[in-house]
Amino acid sequence: LKVRIQSLDKLKISRVDRLTAIALNENEYLIGRIEKVIEVENVGTSIKESHIAEIGLIGSFSVDRKKNKGSFTRAVISVADIEASCYTLEGSNLSFFMTGIAATRTAADLPFGNYVLDKSVTAYINGNKLLQRHVALLGSSGCGKSWTVTTIVEKLAPFASSDIVIFDIHGEYKGLKYAKSLRIATPEDNAKDVPPP
Repeated sequence: LKVRIQSLDKLKISRVDRLTAIALNENEYLIGRIEKVIEVENVGTSIKESHIAEIGLIGSFSVDRKKNKGSFTRAVISVADIEASCYTLEGSNLSFFMTGIAATRTAADLPFGNYVLDKSVTAYINGNKLLQRHVALLGSSGCGKSWTVTTIVEKLAPFASSDIVIFDIHGEYKGLKYAKSLRIATPEDNAKDVPPP
């Protein structure tokens, strides 16, 4: 989806990864994430240049104004009119949206931390969905993989049905009270047992 940015003030807040709301009507919005902002040349107009935000849609948000509540779904419920208003989600609107996401949680959801976009709102992961699949966390050094694994393990450890296996090559998790450590032999271990020729 492409949205024209109409002023310098709006350009300043149209940063990549910022969430946006596109009005479908008074109570329903398409929610998207700004993926790219590009400069375009205007031919045949008095305006020299303008900018376009490319937005990837992630779902829809419905507002119940009587109850002052919102609900999010990952489905796109409708298409926006060509003249629809588009807003960046910030401040109280961002908090309202994030609280709407948190309100749709189930009993299987585990508190995991807080959203980077709004630290006052708790983020949850669905424990049932997490345990139905294999999970791998990948990333460069220092990006938070160990912290994420520790947080997930701490949240899941109390459940009898959680079978977790961590290949801990560097011994980062051996201090966890509930972890059972098993050492896997390496080729170097075998070399110690064999006398030199």
